[in-house]
This record gives sequence, C-alpha cells and structure tokens, in this order.
Amino acid sequence: MNVNYLNPFIEASMNVVKDIAGVESDLQKVCLRGNTFSGKDVIIIIGVTGALVGQVILTLNHGAMNILVKHMFAGDSDNLDIDLKKSAMAELANMIVGNATSIFYKKGLKVLITTPTILTGKDILISNKYPIICIPIKFDDDDAGLDLNISALENNNPENFV
Repeated sequence: MNVNYLNPFIEASMNVVKDIAGVESDLQKVCLRGNTFSGKDVIIIIGVTGALVGQVILTLNHGAMNILVKHMFAGDSDNLDIDLKKSAMAELANMIVGNATSIFYKKGLKVLITTPTILTGKDILISNKYPIICIPIKFDDDDAGLDLNISALENNNPENFV
C-alpha cells in the first residue's frame, strides 16, 4: 500500500487519541503483519470502501482501554460497565477512521466507512484477504497502547475521486 494512504490514518489516530481521549501518544514503528495476526482483548473492525477497499482493525488490551476510557469519562473507569467501555472504544475507532476519511477527502479521494463491529475475547485470530499493515501507538509508560491495523487495497476507479 502506498504510504500516502497510511499517513491520513496515522495523523487521525494521533489527533483523536490526544484530542478526544486526552492522552499523549507516541507512534511506534509501522510494520507489515502479513494476512493473519492474533488480536488483543478488544477488537473493533470498520470496513472501508471507495478509494480504499478493505478494513481498519483497532486492537487493544483491557488495560489500554481502561486508560482511554478513564480520560474520556474524566474519572475512574473501573466502575463503568464493560459494555459502555466497549462502546466508547468503538466510538473512538469510528472517530479515528472518520477523521482519516476527511483527510482523504481534502486530498481529493472519497473513502466511505461502515459502522464498527466489536469483538472481545482471548487469542482471537484475525485473517484478511489483503496484507495487514500495523500502526502501533503507545500512550503509557507501561507499554499500553493500541494497534491500528490497515488491510486495504487502493481502488483507482475514477468515481472515487472528488
């Protein structure tokens, strides 16, 4: 995948984690995962179509989710219902991908997204048709963070340009 298609996701991720969750973050080394990887405790999947076709898969563990939710709700995340925490993470993922689509639009590319799907559990194996590029974002001294995984191909159909 062309790096110009990754940069909007990186920019959106860093901005949303800081602006919405109130958490300073650091971009780690972007890597290629192949077509399969083992997800973390919480997985949010958002489909993309248009100039990109595929999926964006956000993964994080419960500790990272609690850090983000604590900042998003300005309080103790331990007392919040798990479904509310998962919903907050789905909304965070939606904002990241939605912000990336706005950046694409400003570059003349139309990218549409689906509603988020949330999966939770241990050792969930994620397989995809396209290679998966991982954008790891660290936001805690204890190595807490999230992985934004992009599994998509460019679609150069003229209708995808604005």
